[in-house]
Amino acid sequence: MCISIRAVTHSQPLSAICSTELRHYSNVEQPVTASIAIYNLSMLLALLSMVHLSVAAPAAEHAAAFAGRVDAGREFSGRMSNGLFFCLLPEVDPNGETRGWLIQIGPTCDRTSNNYAAVTPPLHGPNPILLDAWNFDADANAPQNIREFRFVLSYEDYNFMMNEFNTYTDAGKVLAEIEQFGRGTGTLTVTGVARHKTAKGESSFDWIQFRAKLQWPTDK
Repeated sequence: MCISIRAVTHSQPLSAICSTELRHYSNVEQPVTASIAIYNLSMLLALLSMVHLSVAAPAAEHAAAFAGRVDAGREFSGRMSNGLFFCLLPEVDPNGETRGWLIQIGPTCDRTSNNYAAVTPPLHGPNPILLDAWNFDADANAPQNIREFRFVLSYEDYNFMMNEFNTYTDAGKVLAEIEQFGRGTGTLTVTGVARHKTAKGESSFDWIQFRAKLQWPTDK
């Protein structure tokens, strides 16, 4: 029996696409019976079925999406299905100039509330969760339109990570813990922006337009 299987991409279900050909060779006296062919084909189908079942499905996740325009000095808030809030909090200087917005995830959008997105690396330097107006200058070495961030899902995880940040001596260990406890992920994309220069020549926002998508495991 001759069996050929056509390859399929991993996006398609595995299937046995085959053709069988029973050949009698002149120097072989014993014929290949149809029952043997059927048996061999059934064994192949069973094997392919087991291979298909062994492919683990991706873990299901909750998701939330937000979009809008925020004017200088104003904040944005959106409630997620797990009870946490996605917030954009304005950073306003003493002269009333909006220097940026802070991405905050937490039980409220109060600026004094714990920011569960504070686990977003890097631990030093410009961070994706702070949208500073100068980040969008032509020569800026900082995150710009696309901001990817992480967040923890509970106060207990937040408290643990803050203690780790305050006492860490092993950066590799802390980064591994960010992966472990920062189980929520998000991407904010700035789709439009208007800025101006202050009297001191510093960048300040007039408004930003954005879209954001957040995901977290279903077991939280």
